[in-house]
Amino acid sequence: MRLREWVPLLRGPLTRGRRNRQNERAQAHRNRINGARTMNLREKLERLTPPSNPSENRLPRATTDHQSRQCEHFVTVFPHHHKHGSFTLNALHGQFRAVADMLLENPFEDALDFERIAFIDTETTGLSGGIGVCAFLVGVGYLSSDGFVVEQFLMNDFPAEADMLRTVCTKLEGFDVISSYNGRAFDIPILDGRLLLNRMRTKLASKPHIDLLHPARRVWKHRLGDCSLKSLETHVLDLVRTDDIEGWMIPQAFFDYLQTGDKQSMEQILLHNRHDLVSLAAVASFMFRALDSPERAPLAHGAEWYGLATLLEQHRRTNEATHCMERALAMGLPTEIRSRCIRALSLTRKRQGRWKTAAKLWHETTAANNEMNTFFALEELAKFYEHRQQDLVSARAICQRALNMLEVTEAISGPSPPARHIENFEHRLRRIERKIRGKKNA
Repeated sequence: MRLREWVPLLRGPLTRGRRNRQNERAQAHRNRINGARTMNLREKLERLTPPSNPSENRLPRATTDHQSRQCEHFVTVFPHHHKHGSFTLNALHGQFRAVADMLLENPFEDALDFERIAFIDTETTGLSGGIGVCAFLVGVGYLSSDGFVVEQFLMNDFPAEADMLRTVCTKLEGFDVISSYNGRAFDIPILDGRLLLNRMRTKLASKPHIDLLHPARRVWKHRLGDCSLKSLETHVLDLVRTDDIEGWMIPQAFFDYLQTGDKQSMEQILLHNRHDLVSLAAVASFMFRALDSPERAPLAHGAEWYGLATLLEQHRRTNEATHCMERALAMGLPTEIRSRCIRALSLTRKRQGRWKTAAKLWHETTAANNEMNTFFALEELAKFYEHRQQDLVSARAICQRALNMLEVTEAISGPSPPARHIENFEHRLRRIERKIRGKKNA
């Protein structure tokens, strides 16, 4: 029998066996599908759901209706006679032209009226900012005929965020200016980001905004160092809060509130926010009056007067800055700040052409123990006697004194004085001696 005749005989049984196996697998697959079709939805979900841990402790469900899409609204009115530390709220009034010119980036046509300012403060789900952080409480404070009004807008849960943002924006539209404490870097960017995510148009970033943090630092950093709002409350407003929740605890307190519905922690947050807004308005009143009429600024320490002078000098209000520096020196300053104040005041007098007054301040500086300011004052005195007084002998003596001091300083502490000081005084001394020799020869 030929090979071609044997092949079909050999392949037949094998092919039938392969086909049988394929048919069996297909039938099994159909049986599994048919079996699955008989399962209802509950049975399928039970198959997918892992067994629960019976020892797991679950928090009770919150009693608040967190699915509400409307925010809660709280209104508190502080009467005009209310005292916030040593500050009385009846001082919250007035119109301020200088404040608008100094603290607003864009020109403001009219004088700034206190009643047209909305003070804003937020409590957020995080302290570092970022796109995942949102404001769950927004407080808006403003002056009215009844007193200082604080309106607070609270979202019980995230579904109410859109309503809260919409309500806050509508409220702020009724004011010319918003004011905050570090709001330009924190509060407003967070609100703008959440408005964008909720597909709402926002004008908050373009609204005239007075951020009091930066001018407050100018005025109070030399006295306090820490210029947080809480520090200003303690040292400027003489207010010490009791039973107040710390700022770093607020995000976790809000999440606890969402889980448990315990309103006690939320009451603490609302109280904290109200106090912040009243303090913000009080600090604004201090700042506005100091900038509008520096000679009547409600400041009690020399370091504060020097801080105000630097702020005024920054905005080229030189005469008023000079008055504040003189006031600071009269009230007394720490040694380092006093040296800086004398230096700044002497340069102002020099620019004004009041050379004798400037020279008196430079002589006073040389008597202090501040090394760098002493060399500065000696160099200015050398210029003064050489060029203004034409007193070459006194100018030479001052240069020799400076070089002797530099030599002693270098011998004691190494090459700490900048080389430019030595070069400047040596160059000036050679020129003065040439002038003296020329006069003798003449």
